[in-house]
Amino acid sequence: MAKSEQFTRLGIVSRRLLKLLAGALAFLIFVSVIGLWLIGRFAPTILDTALTTKAGAGLTCETNQTNLLVGRLSLENFQITNPSRWQEKSFLKVPHPATRVRYR
Repeated sequence: MAKSEQFTRLGIVSRRLLKLLAGALAFLIFVSVIGLWLIGRFAPTILDTALTTKAGAGLTCETNQTNLLVGRLSLENFQITNPSRWQEKSFLKVPHPATRVRYR
């Protein structure tokens, strides 16, 4: 009786490794895109928390149409209030700042 030899396909480990690396890369890109969107969406909240903890001031924003994926920062009627130790009610009120980043 002849010995049966096992033949393995060359490169099967490389294919599996490439699939694993491609999946990990796709996951990282997906998480980065979602993270960038979340940062733009919750930027006023993050700034308000930072201003409150560092200076005692606050930030309010009526409308947030920010989309950092396309390079648009659009906050309407945002107001930075004074720290509690100051007497003036507000010292910065901006009706509509808008910034658009253009790629060349």
